[in-house]
Amino acid sequence: GTLKGRVYFRAPLNYGIFTTIDNVRLPEDFKRKRRSIYRTVNKKSIVEEELFGNT
Repeated sequence: GTLKGRVYFRAPLNYGIFTTIDNVRLPEDFKRKRRSIYRTVNKKSIVEEELFGNT
């Protein structure tokens, strides 16, 4: 939605940090409990959706 979109753009610093962390630790957790990750941090979920959603 709009709020999620704004968070995604208004948090460039977090985006870069989460992107690096997700790329390293997401592959394993993504298969196990990706739902938990998505609900853990909304900001993080947005980045994950952008990265893994497109791929």
